[in-house]
Amino acid sequence: MFSWKDLLIVGLELLAIATLVKSTFAQSRSPIVMFCGPSQASTLLSKAMLKGLSLRAPKFLKKSCPPEFFNPSCSLKVRNSKTLAFCFGSNGFHDNMWKVCTSERFEDVLNLARENGFMFAKENFGNGFQLQYLNQNNFTTFIAFRSAKHTFPTPGSKWYLDIWKSLMRTSRKDLLQLPSGSSLVLLRDHATKLISNNPYGFQRECIAHFLHFWQLLAVALKDMIPVINIDRLLLVKTRADALNELQDAGVCSLDGLEEGRCEVFAAAVFNFSKKPVHLHTGVHFQHEFSTSELFKRRESEYQRKTKCDEVLQQLMSFCKLYIRDCSSILEIYTDGETNFRPKKGQ
Repeated sequence: MFSWKDLLIVGLELLAIATLVKSTFAQSRSPIVMFCGPSQASTLLSKAMLKGLSLRAPKFLKKSCPPEFFNPSCSLKVRNSKTLAFCFGSNGFHDNMWKVCTSERFEDVLNLARENGFMFAKENFGNGFQLQYLNQNNFTTFIAFRSAKHTFPTPGSKWYLDIWKSLMRTSRKDLLQLPSGSSLVLLRDHATKLISNNPYGFQRECIAHFLHFWQLLAVALKDMIPVINIDRLLLVKTRADALNELQDAGVCSLDGLEEGRCEVFAAAVFNFSKKPVHLHTGVHFQHEFSTSELFKRRESEYQRKTKCDEVLQQLMSFCKLYIRDCSSILEIYTDGETNFRPKKGQ
């Protein structure tokens, strides 16, 4: 016969084992980092990750920009902000958006991330070097974006002007250190000639959108990083369709999203996408809401206000002619093959 003390000891031991297993399980999973951009419905995907999968969000961030852990402007701690600013840029306040940093500086950033203990973060102003470095250092990464015609004009368009200005200020020497840096220099120089000194509409912002994602997609192709086309994902009619889009993109094979967890994520994305809230639209609808109607409205405004089509087509034509592997990148960016899953050897 066991006494109540013996049973208590056994119970405590079992509880300790269960806690250890749960802790080990959590530690075995890599933190997930989504590389995205302003006005890309990244808040919706972030909410689906954090609430749907109950992932830990970064701590000690300003309420206006969770869960952007790597954004120096978002940190509440001055020391953290200074450490992050050596390697990451942000919306007009730090100028490392198109630069690399030393491995020592990046290790300081990684140590901050490990100390913070988050399991999901998003990065709206990241470059290919940062994506590549995180992917090679036990962080699970993927890219999410939507087309320029569903991005401009929106309230978040102003951040792409910051991205453009930062690109213009970055030296040729710094750009050449980035993955595909020589190609990026060619594209930047040609884009500058296209719009001359008299850009109109949203031409600079649209070019910034293209170059921002062009560089991220170049790394994705090389390193087999999944890419979500948000346009297709938000237009699906069922949860099963949402799951299929994520599976086709390769997201469901990522650490932390395998098996049934990807189904939960897909369901959360589907549910959030049907709600007329700031998570998706950038505005609050006062009437019946649908993503397709929103996209039609965006496309109409894009054609009337942005003046982007011609300059983007010219830049893409230049890219196809003079940049290696540009056709593969454009196939993703232009929705030729929307939910793209890179293949080995590509």
